Amino acid sequence: MKVKSKIGAFWIAALIFMAFCTFMMLRLVIHQKDIALDAIELLAVFCIDFLLLWATFDTWYAFQEDYLEIKSACFCHKKIHYFAITSIEETQASYSSVALSNDRLDITYVNEAHEQEEILISPVKKDEFIAQLKHRSKIL
Repeated sequence: MKVKSKIGAFWIAALIFMAFCTFMMLRLVIHQKDIALDAIELLAVFCIDFLLLWATFDTWYAFQEDYLEIKSACFCHKKIHYFAITSIEETQASYSSVALSNDRLDITYVNEAHEQEEILISPVKKDEFIAQLKHRSKIL
C-alpha cells in the first residue's frame, strides 16, 4: 500500500514563492541586454523549482511485506523494518524532514548500526497509516 505525503500550507507557499521568483528572473533576463550572468542565475532558480516539484510529486510512504519504505525525490530513500520501529507519535515539529506538511508523525527506530534514529513523515490519512503501521509492526 502506497501513501502520498500530505501537502501543507507552508509547502504550497514555498511553491508559489518559487514560481514568483522564477517569473521575476525570467522578466529580468528578457529585458536586459547583458544576460550571461542572469542566465546562470535563472538556471539555478529553475533547478530549485525542479527539486521542489520533484519532491512534491515523488514523496510517498509504502508498506512493503517486511519494511516501511520512505521516499522523497532524490533527498531520501529509506527502508525501515517493522521490527526496528520502537515508537510512533504525532508531532507538529517544524525541522527538516520527509514531510511536506507540519501535521507529522515521528517514527523512532533502530538502524543497522544499532543506533536510535527518528524520521518525520506526513501521510495523507494519518489515522489509517498509524493503524496499518501498528498492525504490521506488532511491537507498537
